[in-house]
Amino acid sequence: MKKRIISGLAALAIVLSGSGAVVGNVVDLQFDIAASAESVASGTCGENLTWSLDNEGTLTISGTGEMNNYAHSYDSDIGKGYSSSIKRIVIEEGVTSIGNNAFTTYCNGITDVTIPEGVTSIGANAFESCGLTSINLPDSVTSIGDFAFADCTKLKSVTIPRNVSSFGVNVFKSWFDSALESINVDPDNSYYSSVDGVMYNKDMTKLVAFPCGKTSVTLPDTLTSIDENAFYEFEKLESVIIPNGVKSIGESAFEGCRKLKSITIPESVESIGKNAFFDCTAMTSATLPKSNIKIGEYAIGYYYHLAEGYPWSPNFVEDGPRVMENFKIYCYEGTSGEQYAKNNKIAYELREDIEPANPVVTYTPGDGCVTLKWKAVKDAEKYAVAVEVDGEWTIVENTSDTSFVLRNLKPGVNYSVAVLSMFDSEWYVNYSNMITVTPYAKTPVYPIVTNTEYNETYNQFRIHWSEVEDAEKYGVAVYIKGKWKIADQNIPATKTSFTSPKLTPGHQYKVAVCAKVNGNWQTDKINSRAVTVTIVKGTTLLKGDVNGDGEITVTDVTKVAAHIKGKKLLSDDEKLRADVNGDGIINITDISKIAAHIKGEKLLS
Repeated sequence: MKKRIISGLAALAIVLSGSGAVVGNVVDLQFDIAASAESVASGTCGENLTWSLDNEGTLTISGTGEMNNYAHSYDSDIGKGYSSSIKRIVIEEGVTSIGNNAFTTYCNGITDVTIPEGVTSIGANAFESCGLTSINLPDSVTSIGDFAFADCTKLKSVTIPRNVSSFGVNVFKSWFDSALESINVDPDNSYYSSVDGVMYNKDMTKLVAFPCGKTSVTLPDTLTSIDENAFYEFEKLESVIIPNGVKSIGESAFEGCRKLKSITIPESVESIGKNAFFDCTAMTSATLPKSNIKIGEYAIGYYYHLAEGYPWSPNFVEDGPRVMENFKIYCYEGTSGEQYAKNNKIAYELREDIEPANPVVTYTPGDGCVTLKWKAVKDAEKYAVAVEVDGEWTIVENTSDTSFVLRNLKPGVNYSVAVLSMFDSEWYVNYSNMITVTPYAKTPVYPIVTNTEYNETYNQFRIHWSEVEDAEKYGVAVYIKGKWKIADQNIPATKTSFTSPKLTPGHQYKVAVCAKVNGNWQTDKINSRAVTVTIVKGTTLLKGDVNGDGEITVTDVTKVAAHIKGKKLLSDDEKLRADVNGDGIINITDISKIAAHIKGEKLLS
């Protein structure tokens, strides 16, 4: 297509040769367009696939079907001779696989790769040592080969698609400084899962991939083994907690983790493979269990010493394994741990049997939170804060500190809380130190009576009050004969008024309004919040005489109608006269009764 465009414009230039300036512009313009898309190299990379490299550094794979697999990186001829020019790779739709070692020979300068939906497999070493900063894998991918993205040191995170069912070894392994801190798995994947950026099989009994840039990890309780080379030369790893339940640690599992500072082997472990913690040069201690376990050669406490001097020198020191200085094994008397330390002449210290205990916890209430504090428990490795929810204890936080702020609590509500200690990578599960904590309750906001109405005709009063936040319902109490008696305790939260029954004229009543919040009635300070209502003796109001002129006329009907329509509202006294049926509501019924009285059809009593 590009050739057709160039030829067409060249023909146009010939036709317009009579106007040289224009021809020159057209030719120059076309030259620039052609140059920007010029192909500098091309070839085949599959039975129905071709590759082409343009002068902007874009390598494009086109066609249909699978790419070729290459036994070694130097066997691939894709872009051969132009490795330093390639900046990005575009794999077009129709391609179904990316071959082994496809781009390994010239990946250093590649920062961007486009993989379309339809690609189902990524071969071994396919993008090894490339300069990718991110990668978007389509859902069509089902398999990723060994070392596929090894030494892609600029990758920070990656998500494994939901349909991946085959995942090779060391897919993201790096032997250099790596930025990769998380390997996440689509939650809909049926074969793999991830927690805290670490990839496991679906039931989380096996570690699948660990991001080389991550500095610490707490392995899940479901893990049963740590495989050979699982953390081999992960040089950024500083701390790891191995859970009780792991039975074996494979050969060279943590070899070369040169920032790992200490390790505690839980009681469940039955074997530690050869070189399991070899050459962990920052490690100062290892704590071994009370049980007798199988410990392989150079498993703990050794590093690789480089040769010193020349072979013919009298002071020549050969290279090879050496016991680390300033390293100590903590073990129990008569165990295989003590025997290993003695046999290898490694410094050791015998441990006393630890009587496990959980700390005594105190707390300080806050607004919607509480601050928990406790003293450190001897030999405890860390602590867990647990909260009882619906009869079951749930760990909400792990911490190495001796304090924790428990947040997002409901004001004034009681919570059962405990702090557990960890010994030998196992929680001491005992909730006898449980305490009840209560955050500050919200400063009560009581209903405030805002208006009082009195109906002289029926000797009733109506009170209105302010709305209370979070109120579930309202109640009204009346003080009678030295005691508060409930008048109504089922007033909906949406209603903020109360109309009394008919009362005896000449009496005073003390009335208070309470709100129910969080299941509790707020009855505090009820006496000081009460209002006094007096039922006066006096002339009975003329029902229907809305304007109070002593007569019931059309004028009264007009005033009630204007009130109902919202055009002109009645005063409190006028409302009492307008409410002729005494139901507390002024509506069309009252107008009908007043009109019937005026017409003489039915007089008001």
